[in-house]
Amino acid sequence: MRLATKRDQERISELEKSLMEKDNVIKDEMASVKYWMAEYRELTDEYDENAAYHKKKMEKAEHATHELHQELNTAWSKSREESQKLRDKNHECSVLKVDCAHEKSKFEANIYKLNELLKVKDERIKEIDKTLQGTIEMVTALTNHSSAMLMERDEALDRLKQLQQLHVHQLQHMGNRGGGATRVL
Repeated sequence: MRLATKRDQERISELEKSLMEKDNVIKDEMASVKYWMAEYRELTDEYDENAAYHKKKMEKAEHATHELHQELNTAWSKSREESQKLRDKNHECSVLKVDCAHEKSKFEANIYKLNELLKVKDERIKEIDKTLQGTIEMVTALTNHSSAMLMERDEALDRLKQLQQLHVHQLQHMGNRGGGATRVL
């Protein structure tokens, strides 16, 4: 009877080790989720900062362009003597437009990269969530199985005690009839 109990204890010990390993896997997955969430927040913050920076820069450039166009119109109406000034202002306006177009292109490229990165991070978070849900279900099943095995072991031990008590009682009863010594297992 002791061999069966040792086997049960070994199985329980193996199940407990397995549960601890699964628990460590869950903790690692949770740490990974926390890491990716922090990365996601950082990317979102960086995205917001870049958007605000480029918006401000675009507003300044548009405002400067608007002002240059107004100055250009005023200068043309004043006289031909200021034609050189107007050409210079026109050149500045062209440079600003090119700079503005270049900044807009960079901003759109950054937005595209950030959106792609956010999509990848979102997919990874979904994968981690699925893995975590599966692991939680497996741990729950193993916990239930372990509890059932412990209950079966307790029932078997109770049954063994009952059988031993019955055997002792029978030996005593036989000893009282035969007058011999009783032996207890």
